[in-house]
Amino acid sequence: MPAEQATNNPDNPPVPRRQRNNPHNTVTSPLPKPQKNTRANIRIGSLNIQGRGANSIYDPSNKWTKINQLVRDKKIAILAVQEAHLNQCMTEQLNDLFVNLSIFASPDPENMNARGVAFVINQRIAAVGKNIKIETIIPGRAMLLETKWHNDESLTILNVYAPTNMRESRTFWNNLWEMWTNTDSTLPFPDIILGDFNITEHPQDRCNGRWDNQETVDALQNLMKAFQMKDGWRDTFPNTQTFTMVHNGNHHQSRLDRIYIAEEQTNRAHEWTIDDVPIPTDHKLISVNIVIPNTPYIGKGRWAIPNFVLGNKKYLQNIEDLGKSLLNNLDRPIDANRLDNPNTQLLWKQFKTDIIDSAKTFAKKTASYLDRRLKEVDAEIRAVNADRALQLLDRNRSIATLTKEKKVILTKRFQTRREVAAARNLLEGETVCKYWTSLQKQKPPRDLIRTLKIPNGEAQGSRNYTKRSDEMAQIAKEHHDNLQDLDTNHNPNMREEAIQTALNAINTSLTDEESTQLGTALTDSNVLAALASAANGKSPGLDGIPYELWKTLNKRFQDHQKSVPKTSLQ
Repeated sequence: MPAEQATNNPDNPPVPRRQRNNPHNTVTSPLPKPQKNTRANIRIGSLNIQGRGANSIYDPSNKWTKINQLVRDKKIAILAVQEAHLNQCMTEQLNDLFVNLSIFASPDPENMNARGVAFVINQRIAAVGKNIKIETIIPGRAMLLETKWHNDESLTILNVYAPTNMRESRTFWNNLWEMWTNTDSTLPFPDIILGDFNITEHPQDRCNGRWDNQETVDALQNLMKAFQMKDGWRDTFPNTQTFTMVHNGNHHQSRLDRIYIAEEQTNRAHEWTIDDVPIPTDHKLISVNIVIPNTPYIGKGRWAIPNFVLGNKKYLQNIEDLGKSLLNNLDRPIDANRLDNPNTQLLWKQFKTDIIDSAKTFAKKTASYLDRRLKEVDAEIRAVNADRALQLLDRNRSIATLTKEKKVILTKRFQTRREVAAARNLLEGETVCKYWTSLQKQKPPRDLIRTLKIPNGEAQGSRNYTKRSDEMAQIAKEHHDNLQDLDTNHNPNMREEAIQTALNAINTSLTDEESTQLGTALTDSNVLAALASAANGKSPGLDGIPYELWKTLNKRFQDHQKSVPKTSLQ
């Protein structure tokens, strides 16, 4: 049977339209080219929020007001939402309230307060602007998003919320199958299908090991076979049992929320995660990172002392003790051969190394109780899940109790961040300061260098190009260093003549007063003035030590001088 005449035959699924070469392969209304500042990789997630909560978006219990912080904290570019319960009016209100989000909703036509799917585009990361095409496939149940990002890369995502009734679910999957396999269809085949499927393909995805209705499972698998898609998380972790939904009533666990990805795109999907969220829902957030082909390796960057460590009195006291030890070593007589003690530069270098090592130690120790307890709860949940000696009911109850505690901790931490942000906005909002000016400032990602040619790589029989950012940085450094030595074999007399010619062209000279000032040795007050003028919030240098540390230490020294009686200082 020709591909154009394919019917709903599970044994002979149609060839995906992405591989066909006929007039209805392409989207009828092509999308514009992406903006230049789109990132080279984005995180895509899905979450069933089980309703919007309060009707008013200004009510603290409205769940949609928390979505903005969720996608920001988790660095999610595109979030698919199920049970959104959004109507057109509320969608417009949310888009007006959150200028960095673009929200598109497909409500249920029969009941606006039930079901419904939506897409949330985090423009801080995705940066696709208006370069989005949304199409409702089944109102309240299925929604298609098309966009182009980074170097004309296309991305098509299908957000689904399947019925819980097995017969209705089977009809739902068959309807989607027919919509795409119909020869008159112009729907593009999705790269990603994600959402709440309300069905599992394998008993491993249910805590009780139950098989779901086989006819409904077949309908789902036929659709995925036609799309040539696979369950990305299960493909990555074939022997791991993890669940995305814990039923509050009977504590039953299952992996109903999933992300399917086209087989040709699997090598672009990394960092599959399943996370609890501080939003009242039985479901967990699932997400994956999608990268473009040939994305270079980018490391974690240089470690720098975090600001919260600078407020640790024990850490600052430790730095002062290290400083006193440094002064004692500097006061020692210098050996002529420098065998017994290193020179001043090496002592100073070791002092800064000790500062960084101490900061790393204190940074780990000063983690909040909530963060430490979260790690403990996660470990306990994994241990209970792995303990097959427990009865199923006891295991489910234990996991439900631990999950509830984890949700409470996440909610507390989430709420604390919201309160801190609100307090800062109250104090610094609409005042001329760095915080206020950066609120609406666009922060586009930097242009990415994918590869760099290795000098003489071919001649040396090694790689011609590198994709590692550290190697590219070294190549660039060596290139610019070599430029400084280029054409340096000049005649000494010609060089001296050129220098004098350049100097003679300078008419301005120092006055006697300026010459005297430049010849004067620096004093402590000069150093303190330079330290005071150093700007806060700037990126530290290669040593990872910010200006704020030296300012804090100087303030502690001044406070100590004020507190000590003058007689003891004499």
